[in-house]
Amino acid sequence: MDGLEFQHFHNHNSGYPTNPSYDVHLQLDSGAGYSDIGLPLTLNAGNSGDNDTISLGPLVLDAGTYKMRWVSRNLAFDSDTRGEFFAIDNLTLHGSTTNVTPSVTPAPAPTLIPAPVQTPTPAPIVKNVSLEYAPLESFTISTGTTVIWTNIESLEHNVSSGTEFTSQLLGLNETFTYTFNSPGTFTYGCTVPYHGIMTGIVTVN
Repeated sequence: MDGLEFQHFHNHNSGYPTNPSYDVHLQLDSGAGYSDIGLPLTLNAGNSGDNDTISLGPLVLDAGTYKMRWVSRNLAFDSDTRGEFFAIDNLTLHGSTTNVTPSVTPAPAPTLIPAPVQTPTPAPIVKNVSLEYAPLESFTISTGTTVIWTNIESLEHNVSSGTEFTSQLLGLNETFTYTFNSPGTFTYGCTVPYHGIMTGIVTVN
């Protein structure tokens, strides 16, 4: 409630010169007793019938029923007062309604599930070895390595480790491929007659 607007009528005893004017104060009772609100209004012989507005603060009131009254301040009470009175008319209360916007709890953010990381398939390890009529290469490789032997001359050769593998005869630029899936030491060579010089060792870790 912001203010109280009204027209007031009163009769003050002009024959009592010690109090040519007096105050009235608005009081409100919300159930716990009357208490002053706003500022007092000064009444005198000259302002009877005036329209006045009393500012209330603003005053915040909960929904309910309230009692209101006026009380005098500095009013003379004596046999000479001859019927003092105070009356109000056209009473209007000015106020505004406070709209309380309800709080909205935001919806929880969706849980993002990361896409599974695709582990790339490792590229196969390849070892290239030349075949020729000469001592062959000895080398060390990791388990899972694929070895490609290529005949680089016109003489036919094969590749054999005995029980592990044996290729067919290879002509010029023909190849034989073998993947070593188990660790160990393997002696290999060419089993063509008179090609005993062609030997080498493969060490697999």
